[in-house]
Amino acid sequence: MTTIYPHAPGYKGEAETGRKSATKVAGKAAKMREAIKDTYRWAVSGLTHDECAGILRPEGMTDVQFEQFKRSVRSRCSELMRQGLIEATNIRRENASGHEAVVWRLFKVRYNETQVEFEYDRHA
Repeated sequence: MTTIYPHAPGYKGEAETGRKSATKVAGKAAKMREAIKDTYRWAVSGLTHDECAGILRPEGMTDVQFEQFKRSVRSRCSELMRQGLIEATNIRRENASGHEAVVWRLFKVRYNETQVEFEYDRHA
């Protein structure tokens, strides 16, 4: 597994604390990216990042914990976007704060009569 953004959590600047924090969450971040890809795989009309977080929200999570969870989901979505795995659509939906949010989807989705096929490599 590569340890370079966007394939791993990033950090800014030269401060050791940012690097340590990114290293600490790397394993959880990889699992979350996979869960997010799976969620977008079945959301053929796309999702905002907050809608994706709502689907993935663990049972029993408090609202305060959920706000932090949404930030983590948004960070992982940014990594997936930089990897070329998800893309913005022209669709906007209102989020919980009342602001419009971009609806995202997997980069390539092909439909046929019997199944939905997904491609993760935008250069294929």
